[in-house]
Amino acid sequence: DPTGKGRTSIRGGFGMFYDQVPLNQFQPLVNQIPLVQNPTLYYGNVATLRATGGFLFPSGVTSYNPAGYVPTTMNYSLSIQHNIGFATVVDVGYVGSGGRHLLRQRNLNAIPYGTNFLPSSIDPTTNRPYSAPFLRSTKGYNDIQMREFDGTSNYHALQVSVNRRFQRGLQFGASWTWSKAMDFGSGDSNGVSPFIDIRVWNYGLADHDRTHVFKLNWMYEVPNLRVDNLAAKLALHGWQLSGITTFQSGAPMAAGLGTVVATDITGSPTEGARVVLTGNPVLPKSERTFDKFFRTDVFRMPAIGTFGNAARNYMRGPGINQRCEHGDPV
Repeated sequence: DPTGKGRTSIRGGFGMFYDQVPLNQFQPLVNQIPLVQNPTLYYGNVATLRATGGFLFPSGVTSYNPAGYVPTTMNYSLSIQHNIGFATVVDVGYVGSGGRHLLRQRNLNAIPYGTNFLPSSIDPTTNRPYSAPFLRSTKGYNDIQMREFDGTSNYHALQVSVNRRFQRGLQFGASWTWSKAMDFGSGDSNGVSPFIDIRVWNYGLADHDRTHVFKLNWMYEVPNLRVDNLAAKLALHGWQLSGITTFQSGAPMAAGLGTVVATDITGSPTEGARVVLTGNPVLPKSERTFDKFFRTDVFRMPAIGTFGNAARNYMRGPGINQRCEHGDPV
């Protein structure tokens, strides 16, 4: 068949790609002790600046895992293409991606949960916990951030597309992706918990995950009307109508936690808490309004001495429903 109708193709591929760590990720190494000192002045003002004593420690430092693994991404796909005639091809395929040795950050000098509640952490002169520098395991330093190359990411997707070549004044393309992306953090300097299993506390939906993405584009060449008037020909002939439509799931998100007073929930100056979820916060679409997009009755404050149970990303923000149409002269 010269039109290609009924022809089927199977295509697959695999690729491995290595990434270079951006140079700005090494910037903290040249702006910290012992190369650079940043004195901190306490309880001073501009008038007493020259006489104010400067504290050179404790300082925070950044380090890199000397193993030096290279961030690696593996892409793989398998698809079937079938020509159904009418200059139209249908493509159905699986697309996946896996990231290994990705950069992430862990605080080696974090203060464990509950430290502020220990009798040994109480300053007898104030009956309050000592300041954070006195409670750290490595004295003389604040945060010791270790940037490690052991993060992972995974992406799996079913991708379907239908494309028609321009013929008889009509061209269109439609695609639908049903996917899931998971990682430990969507940025090179995202931190992971040093105390809680990172697969529980940090591994979750990637910030760029979108479950459903549907796009439609089309162009139609309007037939010329039979008119004899020159002005009418110039006004009515040679028009094309085109449009783009997008339906897309919302971005993953999580509710934050805040109090009106300074309540010590976790007992750690460095480790925060998350909300307690007592149920699914997702509202059915029929119940969502501009003022209420998710359930608020399932959120609870964590008890003092706990750190909550919420995952990293457990609900989604508003999606995208967008349509754009144009009429243009050729």
